[in-house]
Amino acid sequence: MIACFFILWGVAIHGRPDGSVLTRDVAAVIAGSPADHAGLRPGDRLIAVDGHPLAPLRVRAAIEQSHGRAITVTVDRHGRRIVLGPVHTKVIDG
Repeated sequence: MIACFFILWGVAIHGRPDGSVLTRDVAAVIAGSPADHAGLRPGDRLIAVDGHPLAPLRVRAAIEQSHGRAITVTVDRHGRRIVLGPVHTKVIDG
């Protein structure tokens, strides 16, 4: 299967088969990852991709649908909206 991560590569988002709730909150960012280079930080809440608001279940799909082109990601950081990017997406096998 193809796993999509660009900004979300290396970003832990809550929501696993263990029953935890899926959210748009960024739990962690791996140093040196595309998420890190884009400026994503733990505690950021993903709000939009390319200016289009997202529900938690649509975050991954929105990034996959970019097919590698540069996108922007809007986050809420401590009550302020910040636009990150544009950054090229990255699709990896996994």
